[in-house]
Amino acid sequence: MQDIEYVKQDGIAIATFNRPEKLNAFRSQSRAALLELLEDFKTDSSVKVLLLTGKGRAFSAGADLAEIHLSKEEPFDEEKEREGLEQFQSITRKLIEVPKPIIALINGLAVGVGVEIALACDIRLASQSASFALTESKRSLFQTNGVMFILPRLIGFGRAMEMMMTGRKVMAEEALQMGLLSFVYEPEALMAEGLKMA
Repeated sequence: MQDIEYVKQDGIAIATFNRPEKLNAFRSQSRAALLELLEDFKTDSSVKVLLLTGKGRAFSAGADLAEIHLSKEEPFDEEKEREGLEQFQSITRKLIEVPKPIIALINGLAVGVGVEIALACDIRLASQSASFALTESKRSLFQTNGVMFILPRLIGFGRAMEMMMTGRKVMAEEALQMGLLSFVYEPEALMAEGLKMA
């Protein structure tokens, strides 16, 4: 099974995170697949807009914790950790630098890197059931991938600091009021509305 489904139709590319049993958590294969499809989208003149969404009840639960060093029993591999971090940062940079519109369709839960990927998109639309949480602080991890740069510019410094430091869950309607989202739709209407905008 592919970690990300990628299709093109009528000038629109659609990428769907495809690990619903893991809430679309990103592992190394997922990161590589996303970088590859972003390069394809950037260079393919037949597609003008990219929609990013998730399969199942999550947009993305963030990094796959099975690949993150959290155990005191296992030796810390600094080179491996830096490589993973660099891949995530490469995704954020690529999302920002692609000179075509990228629309995030946040269909459900977005946590950590899932939020950060959505933030790096040009436009964010969400289902009423969507939620956002930057939970790194609860795991003694550091915010990365540009969230500290992008989030305050979207919702203001105070709200951004509160989200990052508490890790609390923000539901779609509150995210809309904050300015994190452009529109919120009924779950069954999200894809259609995304396609209409594209």
